[in-house]
Amino acid sequence: MARAGLPLAGTVLIKFAVLGVVAFAVARLGAADGVVHAVLNSPIGFVMVASISVAQASIPVVARAAPSVRPC
Repeated sequence: MARAGLPLAGTVLIKFAVLGVVAFAVARLGAADGVVHAVLNSPIGFVMVASISVAQASIPVVARAAPSVRPC
């Protein structure tokens, strides 16, 4: 399970770090830009939560799956 779960967790951490940097950059541009970013970020949050929950639920299935290509 760790072979499937750790890369997924790493990508989630990278996504949140990038979103944090983008939010900081937008906030430095001005208050109006920060508000627009916050309003547009709300629907993105719902989509991200749904996609992460599906990915987390698929970890056991991926971990049990036999590899289709065998290494040389």
